[in-house]
Amino acid sequence: MKGILLLLSLTLLINPVSALSVEEERELEVGVYDDYVEIMSYFENESYESRLEIRLYTEGGEGPLAMEFEHATEASTSEEEVEIRVTFHRLIEFIDKNGDGAFNEGVDEVVQEVSLGDRGVVIYRPPSTEKITVGGSTGFKLMAHGETPEGLGFSITGLVFNTPATVGGTQVKPSEMKIVVEISDFPFEEDSSRLALEAKVYSEKGVEMEDKEYFYAESETSLVYFDWSGGVSVDGASSEAKVSSADSDGEWFVYVTYPRGAEIVHDPKAGVVFKETKPAMGATSTTTGAQPSGKGICGPTATLIIALMPAFAFGFLRNLKNRKE
Repeated sequence: MKGILLLLSLTLLINPVSALSVEEERELEVGVYDDYVEIMSYFENESYESRLEIRLYTEGGEGPLAMEFEHATEASTSEEEVEIRVTFHRLIEFIDKNGDGAFNEGVDEVVQEVSLGDRGVVIYRPPSTEKITVGGSTGFKLMAHGETPEGLGFSITGLVFNTPATVGGTQVKPSEMKIVVEISDFPFEEDSSRLALEAKVYSEKGVEMEDKEYFYAESETSLVYFDWSGGVSVDGASSEAKVSSADSDGEWFVYVTYPRGAEIVHDPKAGVVFKETKPAMGATSTTTGAQPSGKGICGPTATLIIALMPAFAFGFLRNLKNRKE
């Protein structure tokens, strides 16, 4: 009897939330509206339902561009929701006065700034979607592009798949979105300047930041995150971005600084995970950070428990055999 209770306890320890796995194949639906596009990603089993809604806004063509990630988990006795929203506000050309490679408000010298939301400065096309296939995975591409009359281009593309897919050397899980930020033909005025993209990260539940690049909001069961640590290319050459931020009553203003170039491409990532499987920041990106503190049983602990289960089972069966004899 002790053996049975032990095995039952181990099973309960290993699976506090694993009845719902964000790695499972998910169903995708897409919606197209006047000023935003939406992808709905679903997973459901006998215990839980997971619903992820991803939206890309252009605010009627006036901007600023915004991305929203909302996740809901529903069980027989509870329902939890959490969201995170990223709004892209300004492009800032600046002189790096303190030489740290990142933009610091009030420290560095601003040469010029381009608003990504003022009427007539950047004109956005209606957002669109496109069905795509990578390997054996099916997904959708969300796209929004804007230009100034002078030819400065700013665009956001998001890629979501129903099963794991590898895009540009990066694995994208069904619970994630690969994001491509593109800035083209910025009219630099100074030869020694750098360029920063300003974005605001917000959630009704409040936003936490770890390792400078990883921002998340959480419910009791899951969290949604935006990770800026993706790869960067400038005029086709591999480079890196420097991230700085400022907290303002639970809202974070994030400044992503890039080297000078005519074509800047950055690949951040966003998604949802359960707390027991909170990912290492930048684990599938070119920059790797420390893992946030998770809750529950996971990682090495779960591996050890699983490894010991056959031994416990063998001992239980041997004791049972001896009793019969």
